[in-house]
Amino acid sequence: DKDEAEMLEKESKAVKSDSDVEVLIADTKKKIEDEPGNINYYRQLAKLHAQVQNFEEAVETMKKAIEMNPGDPELDQALTSLNADFYDHRIAALTEAGDEEAAQA
Repeated sequence: DKDEAEMLEKESKAVKSDSDVEVLIADTKKKIEDEPGNINYYRQLAKLHAQVQNFEEAVETMKKAIEMNPGDPELDQALTSLNADFYDHRIAALTEAGDEEAAQA
């Protein structure tokens, strides 16, 4: 099927464009609807959100995965990493905007 072939091509690219990532996000959300208990889809969705610097959504997605599988050290580590990336991104944005006080806070 042509659509599936295009999706597999987008997934296999080492460097994905933002539009590729948006398509993959939509596809992964569909997979979650079809298999809401599959933790791997949540991990994949969080990673994709982080890739387009949508860290708030990435963190929320990872929290849902942790709720489904509490005590998983990989999920805890992934959440910690996403939170660090989120704060680094916010600090950089505030610094670039010239708001050093907010960046320091």
